[in-house]
Amino acid sequence: MTEEIPLDIDGYASEYTGRTAITRLLAVSKYDSVAGSRLRALLLAIRQVKAVTLDYELYGTLLEELRPYRTQNVGEAETGTLPRTLNDIDVLEGMADLEAEVAGRIDEAWLATTAQQVKKQDDKLEAEMRNYSVNLIKESIRLTHHAQATHARAHGDMEAALKSYAQTKDFNSSARHDLESSLGTIEVSLDIGAFAHTLPAVARAEYAINRLITNSTSMAAGGVQISSSRDHPAIIMTGAQQRENERITGEMKEMSAITDTKLRVARGIVKVGQGSSQWASAAREFGGISGKLEDWEGTVVASGDIAVYATLTSLATCNRSTIKTLLLDNIQMRYFMDYGSAAYTRELVDCYMHARYQRLLEILRERKPRHLIDPFLRPVIAALEDHILQNALVQYFQPYNSASFSRMLASFGQEDENSRNDLAGKLAMLIKTGRLQARLDLVEMAMHATKPDPRQSLYTEALATGQKVQSASRKAMLHMQLVESGLSLDGNKGQAKKKPGKKRGGQQN
Repeated sequence: MTEEIPLDIDGYASEYTGRTAITRLLAVSKYDSVAGSRLRALLLAIRQVKAVTLDYELYGTLLEELRPYRTQNVGEAETGTLPRTLNDIDVLEGMADLEAEVAGRIDEAWLATTAQQVKKQDDKLEAEMRNYSVNLIKESIRLTHHAQATHARAHGDMEAALKSYAQTKDFNSSARHDLESSLGTIEVSLDIGAFAHTLPAVARAEYAINRLITNSTSMAAGGVQISSSRDHPAIIMTGAQQRENERITGEMKEMSAITDTKLRVARGIVKVGQGSSQWASAAREFGGISGKLEDWEGTVVASGDIAVYATLTSLATCNRSTIKTLLLDNIQMRYFMDYGSAAYTRELVDCYMHARYQRLLEILRERKPRHLIDPFLRPVIAALEDHILQNALVQYFQPYNSASFSRMLASFGQEDENSRNDLAGKLAMLIKTGRLQARLDLVEMAMHATKPDPRQSLYTEALATGQKVQSASRKAMLHMQLVESGLSLDGNKGQAKKKPGKKRGGQQN
């Protein structure tokens, strides 16, 4: 039986910063199977809350979650302090700055200072907003909304942050402003998993970057026109104008590339959560990334996360040639796959491409802890693994006319009776959905490929075509009879009415 590989908590946490680091550490504290890892992750999360946020409410919540660990054995009374070791993990290593929390006390000084700072900033921003609203200073109002969003994120009020970013739309005066507010909305919505806000913000950001590029191109095309041709005007630029033109063009290309990467990441993450119908599209989004994450690195996702998402969605939905294009031939994706805790993704792809299915499933089991603590993967990881197995079964059977269950189970490293029954059920489903052209022999415990009968296919197709022609002919005959009878359909009112006809003798009715 393959054992799960324990997660390196400190190494994993080092890939993230800010609120994202807290979110990931809290996931470890809830879902990791090792109690010592859960406790250490909780302490690291408390450290992050105190260091990079003003979220004193979350601080209090995390202190409450420490209470069950204040005893060495379940059922004992609280000892008042945390155990130094738990499951052979030195949970308190490097935690000298959390002396109060380890001893079961609240850091009253930090709590009071933080609460006072939050209130002071709230009052300041509200006063500024009232002043600017009275004087109708549009740009100052916009900047204040942005400041309110940033402050709300710092003290954990994500709904208020989304509201502030939405309010900036009425005061934006350029495409760059629209892009800033849209990206802010995307960051917050991904942080709290509010995907309903993500895709609309992505669409607004795409529109904003297109406007920005168009406007910058028009601004860059300065100079003096010397040609009278309307289709191909010649422009003379001074040296300074030419250098400025090159600077603007380069700046826009860089901004466009960075924004494209961010929007692909956002769309891909949303599609991962939307289920199996969107995984192929998610794989293409991640596979289309051509640049680094820049300021999103660690603050929204890590490069290793992109490698994991791209690998799992590709293996679940794509064939070998597509996987090669999206992952192996993609220089940027190869960089992601070598990053941090995601280095195993390269071996995962290699096993799939070279039909080493037993090792493929072993890696998925070993890396289960890594996948379960990912907030975007956790809801769908079981379904993803099931689809990867299905895709592998289809790929395994393609070269054969028949294959025994025992040989298939040996290839996938699953030889017990339960695995045999599960395999039969999966194969039956693949045959029913048309992914496998085969039939099951449950007496011989084998699967045999079925060759389509071209004669039967031709007969079925001809019969279907004849039925369509017959139906069209009947409709045409009915239409002709209605016209001959002087009946027509009123397109506005949807009512049939009598057309004026001719009486005998050539007179109209």
